[in-house]
Amino acid sequence: MATYKFDWLNSGAEIVDPELVVSSDNLSIYPSNMTIDVDIVLEITGGTAFGIRLTEVQVENFDYNETELVQRVITRLKDYEV
Repeated sequence: MATYKFDWLNSGAEIVDPELVVSSDNLSIYPSNMTIDVDIVLEITGGTAFGIRLTEVQVENFDYNETELVQRVITRLKDYEV
């Protein structure tokens, strides 16, 4: 994985090589923008976990499986890579 930085999270703390957990249970779908919002968890060594609502995840359609959802989230996370 990579290192991510969210300016609004813990004063801009960097999250290094986290394990990504994507929850498809709580999606917000915006057909007019072809985006979704999804809850994710970034877990780091030592058991610390950061829960994040990832917004404006671009989609081509709303027919996806778990693997495709994770790929879309990873693509969106690149905007937060350090």
